[in-house]
Formats: sequence, C-alpha cells, structure tokens
Amino acid sequence: MKFSFGIFILLFSACSSFQPVKELTQVNLRGPNFELGNVNAQFDTLIPGRMENNNIVVSYYPEDDVICLRFRHNFITYYQFWSANNRQEFIDALAEYKQAFEERNLPNRNRRTKRQYGTVRGLVIWESSRFGEQGTSHPNIDIGYQFKNRSPYFSITQNQAPNITEITRESSPKNPALTMYFTRSQADALAELFDTDLFQNLSNVSDISGNVDIDEF
Repeated sequence: MKFSFGIFILLFSACSSFQPVKELTQVNLRGPNFELGNVNAQFDTLIPGRMENNNIVVSYYPEDDVICLRFRHNFITYYQFWSANNRQEFIDALAEYKQAFEERNLPNRNRRTKRQYGTVRGLVIWESSRFGEQGTSHPNIDIGYQFKNRSPYFSITQNQAPNITEITRESSPKNPALTMYFTRSQADALAELFDTDLFQNLSNVSDISGNVDIDEF
C-alpha cells in the first residue's frame, strides 16, 4: 500500500508540472480597429553599420485587446501584434533601461543585452503587398538594448519562427528576423500608446473584413 501511494505521488508531481498548450484565439486583421498614432524607430539597412529611420503606425484592435505595430521594411509590410501582458512587459523594461541609462550602467554586450529585459511571444503577419499572400508566425520577441554607432538604443528583436499559413509555408517558411532600435524619446512615445488608460474608453471604430487565427500570447 505504501508502494502504491508513493507511485501516485510521483505521477501527480509529474502531471502537475505539465504546462498545457494555450488555447487559440481569433484576431480580425481587417476588422474593427483604430489608429492611436505614429512612432519612429531605426532599422538596419542592407549596408552594414547603417540604419534608417522608419515610421510605425500604431493601431488598437478592441475585440482582442491587442495593439498592432504596422511598418514596412525591405519591401515587406509587417503587422506585429502586442497583447496587454506583452505591452506591460515593454513598459516595465523601458523603465529599467532608463534607470540603467541614467546610472550609466549599460555594458556593451549586444548578444546578451538584446534580451536584457526578457522575451515575449508575439504574433507577426507579413506580406509583400496589401493584396499579396500573407505569412503568419509566433516569434519570440526579445526586449533589451543594443549599441549602434556607440549609442545604446532600446531594442525590440523579432526572431524567426515557422510560418503557420499553409498556402505560403513552402515559399516563405519563416518570418524575417529584424530589430527595431529606439531612442529614449521614441520608446517613451510607444510606451504612451501601449498604456491601456489611453484607449480603453474609445469607441466608434471602423469595420473591415477578414479573420486570422493566432495563438494566445
């Protein structure tokens, strides 16, 4: 009897550590959304060592409480979605970065510091044109800082992940990897748009059609 009870305890402990797969949710890419504003960030160019300033359109999707960062880079349009939890991770990370910046405590170790403040799982949809075939993935997004031209930029690094859209999986097996570099003022501007209090009471949004299945993130 003692032996059986011991086996039960071991099995229970093993099962209790199992993490279930998160349930899928739906986001309507062309559905109700409204623009919150625009921010800017720097992106790497095809010329090593050079960056370009790029505009990012920030929109809110109230049905799923997600914010979309829409931008175009290297002839591809990206829709990078941020859940409420991930937005809070960004805001908290920025506060840590700014404190370290003021204390001059930002070691120049790009490979390590690009995920200095953690990693979140996101959703990215990408397309070569508005009516082109789309790819969809759930990449890990690192939040940290990286040095460019001797300056420590707050950074978001979108890593590669498998394309889950069957029709484009063969031609585009993974999403492109990229990094967005923010000055403190640019990051502050995005953090303000990530603040739930800014848009929780907004209404009268426009309606566009189309559905995309995404993982809970």
